[in-house]
Amino acid sequence: MVTPATRTAWRDLALALPGARNRPVAAGFPPQLLRLVKQVPAGNEWLCETKWDGFRLLADLDDGRVRLRSRNDLDWTGRLPQIARAVECLGVRSARLDGELVALDRGGNSDFDALEAALEAGNPAALKYAIFDLIALERVDLSHVPLIGRKALLAKVLRNADRSLIYSAHVVGHAAEAYASAVDRQLEGIVCKRVQSFYSFTRSGDWVKVKRAITDEFLVVGYTAPQGARTGFGSLLLASVQDGQLRYVGRVGAGFDTEHLRKLRTQLATLRTATATVSLPPHVRLRAGAVTWVIPRIVIEVAYRGIAKLGLLRQPSFLRLRIDKSAEDLGFRGRRTS
Repeated sequence: MVTPATRTAWRDLALALPGARNRPVAAGFPPQLLRLVKQVPAGNEWLCETKWDGFRLLADLDDGRVRLRSRNDLDWTGRLPQIARAVECLGVRSARLDGELVALDRGGNSDFDALEAALEAGNPAALKYAIFDLIALERVDLSHVPLIGRKALLAKVLRNADRSLIYSAHVVGHAAEAYASAVDRQLEGIVCKRVQSFYSFTRSGDWVKVKRAITDEFLVVGYTAPQGARTGFGSLLLASVQDGQLRYVGRVGAGFDTEHLRKLRTQLATLRTATATVSLPPHVRLRAGAVTWVIPRIVIEVAYRGIAKLGLLRQPSFLRLRIDKSAEDLGFRGRRTS
């Protein structure tokens, strides 16, 4: 139970931080986003965190009741009752939290496939909320408090938390060593953040990610029929978004298991359209009728080995379906390009 004295004590701790402002942060705040960079930043002005392989999860706690939501502001509270209860039992009445919904393997590493399986099976008890930022506490705005101070206070808030809540720890400096360790452990990469940075509520160069392989997210704009014993589809036609318009970047047919072939084929069937979704370059030779076009709403993440001279992905392979992202997240606001 949170007493008035306890709440006052937390407010005093929050207000004592340099940059704290005695005002609330509205529920539904937009998350700060990462920029993908190729080089690991050097120096002690950066801290390094685990790059959690999961879904972004934001928490708005008000008067002891929490709303959990995705980065697209979809309400996930009902899907994650254990995590919701854990946040409500933190010993504070009001907070704004930022983190990642994850499933952990035996080694303590995040496992995206296990996360998807737990959500599909309706087994949220197996999931964890890895929290890496505290944007407000007891109606005190901490967004202009340097990150290192926000994280220190977050660690105190989570000190006696339920095991479903994880404090996302960090190291200051040593980014090259952290990245090498992530590669050795076959993790996706690391996240680096400026120690003195504010919470910007937008994409910022103060937060960057360095990935072990080249990966990116693309919109599915069509598919081809399966060949031989394959089911579902043959390959997916992909597009990136440039200046708000779709640009064809190639096809991906590798990396799909049977379950993803089935699941994606079901979703694609509901999005079919008779009109070409994107213009194919002259050098792309697909016979008429070989493509079934779809409205661009499905986002997938793909690994690839660079861009070929003609602008197409080299050796693309499917990694995952991004149900937490939309066409608008990739910058596309329309339905098709001319």
